[in-house]
Amino acid sequence: MLQVSSSLAATIVLLILCNSAGAFAPAARLCPMPTPHIYAHTHNAHNQNEDRWDTESESRRQVQNFTTTLPLPEHAADKTIAERSIAAMETPRPPALDGRCAVNLDTHNLRWLHVDPPVLIVDDFLSSSECAQLMRLTTTDLPGDAGRIIKINSQTESGLSIKQRISTTWYVRFGIKIVAPLLKKVLDLLPSINLNNLEELQLVRYLGQREGFAWHLDALRETSATLEAGGQRVATVLVYLTDCEGGGGQTLFRDLKMNDGRRLAVTPKLGRALLFFPSVIKSQTDLGEAGDYGNVYFDETSSDLRTSHAGQPPNVAKHIAQLWVHLSAHTPVVFGTGLNKHKDAQQNIDDLKK
Repeated sequence: MLQVSSSLAATIVLLILCNSAGAFAPAARLCPMPTPHIYAHTHNAHNQNEDRWDTESESRRQVQNFTTTLPLPEHAADKTIAERSIAAMETPRPPALDGRCAVNLDTHNLRWLHVDPPVLIVDDFLSSSECAQLMRLTTTDLPGDAGRIIKINSQTESGLSIKQRISTTWYVRFGIKIVAPLLKKVLDLLPSINLNNLEELQLVRYLGQREGFAWHLDALRETSATLEAGGQRVATVLVYLTDCEGGGGQTLFRDLKMNDGRRLAVTPKLGRALLFFPSVIKSQTDLGEAGDYGNVYFDETSSDLRTSHAGQPPNVAKHIAQLWVHLSAHTPVVFGTGLNKHKDAQQNIDDLKK
């Protein structure tokens, strides 16, 4: 297993976001033409201090003045909002999913947590055995086909030199056999995407109360959502590989509220998948018809600032598997261009269908 210095780690992350080598034919749109969404927000998610994790403040309460959200009907404050929530969730193609990847709503154990923006979970998405196999990739007991695994000890700081993320991340290759069940289930859950829309799989560990991830957005900055990157991130799939013994470790959504006024919080549970959408597709313009203007690439997406979230520090440990879905074909670069290919996973996925 290769352990990477912090300086090289920064270079790798930069390559992930900014690599411009190679080209490919644009893929089809993932989503139908959406109903227009207008988002206004005045908060900078990177400039945090005492409110990094879950502390209420006047500025956080004021954010509700700038955002429009639809909670679940049973969490709505009044009848009108409840009726709007119900209407947004109805029909096989619910309006709540306009501008997002299609979701297989018949997935076993799928449950809505919030309507607009949509936040969903799937319990038992992975079995305990499948979770244990993925966890194995973070140990020295590696399977024979693991090849090189890149381990990074991360300490990301905001513009105010506040530690925004402290964690350990393992990047693993698509072609490892025990990764295939996760990839297959993500493709089944999101039937409009292709395997090559997926960013490199990350296995992440947060160890103890000093490690976590402060408020942040998964959407890329415009300068990072390049053609080679596959454009913007349009979906986040996060799978909890263990329960959080001792508590803590919740995924918190800063601007989404429940009926008791508390933030929407997702508790880690072994095998549970969390699905949300960091950006919204605004039009049917083909990705190839957009283009580079200087250093900025326009792909007709809009970051959904309402999905700002944080990983609360666990009391003991928290392990997750994380996949981001891009608007179009993503070029993997972590292991070097051409050394970690989506097609390496296809045979393993096909074997699971037999």
